Amino acid sequence: MGVANTESFKSTESMKPICFVLAWYVAFPSLAQTVSGTIKDEKTNLPLEGVVVRTLNTNSGVISDSAGFFQLISSDSAFILSYVGYITDTLPAHRMVGTIYLRTVSATTTVEVVDAALATRISLIDAKNLQVISKKELCKAACCNLSESFETNASVDGSFTDAITGTRQIRMLGLEGYYSQITLDNIPNVRGLAGIYGLGYIPGPWVDAIYLSKGVGSVTSGYESITGQINVATKNTSTAERLHINAYTSNSGRQEINAVFNPMKAKDTEDRERHHNGAISTSVLAHGAFSGTRADMNGDGFLDNPLFTNMIFQNDWSFEPMESLTALVTCRYLNNSHTSGQLDFNSDNLNGGPWGVYHTTERFEAHTKVGYIFNEAAERSVGSQFSYINHASGGTYGLRSYNGAQETMRGHLLFSNTSDNGKHQLVVGATYVQDVYDESLKANLDAPLRLNSISLKRREQVAGAFCEYTFKPGEKLTLVAGARADQHNLYGLFYTPRIHIRWSLTERSAVKCVSGSGRRVANPIMDNVGFLGGNRNVWIVPNHTPGESGLKMEEAWNNGIIWVRKGKFLHRDQTMTIDVYHTRFVNQTVIDYETPGNVYVYNLQGNSFSNSIQAEWHFSPARRFDVRVAYRWLEARTQYGAVMKDRPLMNKHRAFINVAYETKVNEKGRQFRFDSTLQWIGKKRRPAQNDSTKEQFTPAYFQWMAQATWVVKSNFEFYLGGENLGNFRITDAITDFGNAESENFDGSQSWGPVFGAMGYLGLRFMVD
Repeated sequence: MGVANTESFKSTESMKPICFVLAWYVAFPSLAQTVSGTIKDEKTNLPLEGVVVRTLNTNSGVISDSAGFFQLISSDSAFILSYVGYITDTLPAHRMVGTIYLRTVSATTTVEVVDAALATRISLIDAKNLQVISKKELCKAACCNLSESFETNASVDGSFTDAITGTRQIRMLGLEGYYSQITLDNIPNVRGLAGIYGLGYIPGPWVDAIYLSKGVGSVTSGYESITGQINVATKNTSTAERLHINAYTSNSGRQEINAVFNPMKAKDTEDRERHHNGAISTSVLAHGAFSGTRADMNGDGFLDNPLFTNMIFQNDWSFEPMESLTALVTCRYLNNSHTSGQLDFNSDNLNGGPWGVYHTTERFEAHTKVGYIFNEAAERSVGSQFSYINHASGGTYGLRSYNGAQETMRGHLLFSNTSDNGKHQLVVGATYVQDVYDESLKANLDAPLRLNSISLKRREQVAGAFCEYTFKPGEKLTLVAGARADQHNLYGLFYTPRIHIRWSLTERSAVKCVSGSGRRVANPIMDNVGFLGGNRNVWIVPNHTPGESGLKMEEAWNNGIIWVRKGKFLHRDQTMTIDVYHTRFVNQTVIDYETPGNVYVYNLQGNSFSNSIQAEWHFSPARRFDVRVAYRWLEARTQYGAVMKDRPLMNKHRAFINVAYETKVNEKGRQFRFDSTLQWIGKKRRPAQNDSTKEQFTPAYFQWMAQATWVVKSNFEFYLGGENLGNFRITDAITDFGNAESENFDGSQSWGPVFGAMGYLGLRFMVD
C-alpha cells in the first residue's frame, strides 16, 4: 500500500510459524453447537419461531425461539417437527444438528399460511434481550454496509463521526459503538484499528441475519462487551443463495455491486441428505463500490460525501469428513481508499494546496472453525476457533499524516455438555489473543499551524479461561451465569462475571435481568477518528506531551431489566418490550472536546454513566401490514475535568415509527413492498466551538426515509428509495470552514446530516 509503517512488525515474523502450527491444530476441533439446531423456512431461509420439536417415543419436547433455535436432549433415535402451515417432518437424531429446513404445505391443500415472519423478532425465550434482524429487515433500506444496517432499528443509533471523513458509527445505550462487541460469525472482528471504519467492511447484501443483544453478552465471546453484543451472520456455504446479484446507484454518486456465488449448494431436501456426509462446499462473495461525485449542498466548500473505492472478497470452504465433524475455513481480503475535504482537493497532490483527507486500508483475514460432537453422547461437543487478521491503514488528514498497523492472532477452545434431561448445561473453554499495534500521527512541520505528533505502540498478550452454566428447571425459568479470568501482560489478572435471568410471568410474557462487567483497551486515535476532521491538537494527559499513553484499561458495569409480552391486540399479533439499563464506568478513557482547538485524552477522574429507558411496540393491524413504534430516553453524563456534563452530540430523546406493507403475491409471483421510517431526534449538547462562544444545544429535527420494492418474480426485484426525504441539513457542520489553516477549523462536531435528500435505485437477482 505504501502508507502504513510496518517496520515494527519485523519482530512479529516469529509469530508466523506459530500461526501455521495453530492452524494445523485447529483443523481438529471450533465453535460447535450442542445437540441443537436452527429451524428455517426452506424457501425464504427465515428462522421459524414456535416450531414444536418433540421426541418420537417419550413425547417430550420444546418450542423453537425467535431465532429458530431449539435444544432438546433425549436418548430417542428420532424427533418430530411440526408447525402450522408446514409439513410435519420426522428426522433421525444425527440430523438434529445445524440448520433444519421445513417445507410449506402444498398449494393444492386447503391450508393457507397468512402470517409471515416478522422482519425483526424479539425473543421471549432467550435469557438475553435478543433481537433477530433478518434479511427481510435489511432489505427495507439501502443497507450498503453494516454501518447502515440499523436505520430501521430503534435500539441502535447511527451517526457520522464528523462532517469531513463521512465515517459512520453506531451507538447503543448512549455510548459509542466500540463499547459493544461486534462479532462476525461469532468471531470478534470490528475492533482495534477497525473499531470505526470496520462497520463499512461488511457489505449489507452479504449478511444473512444480525443477532443483537443489549447489555453485557456471553463470557464465551470474551470480556469486551459492555453495552451490547452484535453478531453478524454472513452468508456461507449453508445459507448463501446459489447466485445473488445486488446492484445499487444513488444521486450522491455511489455505485455498488455485490455478488454471492454458491455453486455447490444443495437444491432440495433430498440433495441436502446426499451431501450431508463427506461433502466439500465453497462459496464466493464479492463487493465493489465507487463514488466519484463532488457535491457541496450546504455551500461550505467541502465535499458532503467522500470519494471512495472499495473492494472486498470472501471465500468460504466447508467440509464434513464424517457425521460428527464439521469444518469451516474463511478467507477475506479488503482494499479501500477514500478522499474528502475541500472540493478541489486531489489525492495525487498531498503536499500543500487545499485541505483534505486521503485514507487507505488493506486488510487480510483468515478464520477456521471446526466442531466435533461425541457419537456416544450427543449432548457433548468440543470445538475451537482460530483467526488471524493483518490490518494496515494510513494517509493524510489535513496538516497531519497517520499510519497504523495491527496484527491479531486469536485461538479459542470450547467444551459443552448438557444433562440428559436438558436442565443443566455447562460450557468451559479457554482463549488466547495477541494484538500488536503500531500507530503514528505526525504533524506537517512546514504547515503554518503547529500541531503535535503522537506515537503509540503496544503488544497485548491475553490468556483467559471461562465457564458458563445454564440452568433450566422448567419452562418458566432460565438462568445463565458465567465468569471468566484473563491474564493480561499489560494490565494483569482481572475477572469478568455476568448473569442473565429469564422468568416467564405467563405463557406470553417474561421478565429478564442482566448484570455484569466488561473491559476493553482504548485506541485513542482510531476510536475517535472524527477529531482528525479538523485542526484540533491532540493531547494524551496527564503531562500533555506525546509519548507513552499511560491509559488504564476501561472497565464498566452494566445492569438491565427487560419486560417482554407477546399477545393479541384487536385480534392481531403484537409484541411489547420495555427495557431499562444503567451503565457505570469504573475506569474510562475520556475524550474531552470541551476546550476549543484541542482534544484531551485522559483517564476518568470522577464519574461517568449512562441511563437508558426504551419502550417498543410491534403490531400487525392487518395481513402483510406491520407497524413498529418506539421511544427512548437517555441520560449519558461524564466528568470532564471537575464538571459533570452530558456527553457531546448525544440526543436525550428519540422517537421512532416504522410502517411496512406488502401486497399479496399474484399468480405470476409479483408483489409490491412498501416501507417508511420516521424518527424524531432530540436536542444535543455541542461544546464551545471557539474561545468567544459557549456550548449550545442544537435543535431537534426529523429524519424520514422510505422505500418501495417491485417484485417482478420470486427471484428478481427492483427497489427505489430515499433517505432524508425532508431535505433537512445543517449549515454549521464545519467551524471556520473559510480558514482551513486556523486552529478553530473543526468538522468533528457535526450534529446532523450535511447532504440533503438522497435517492437511490437498485435491483436484486437471486437463484436459490
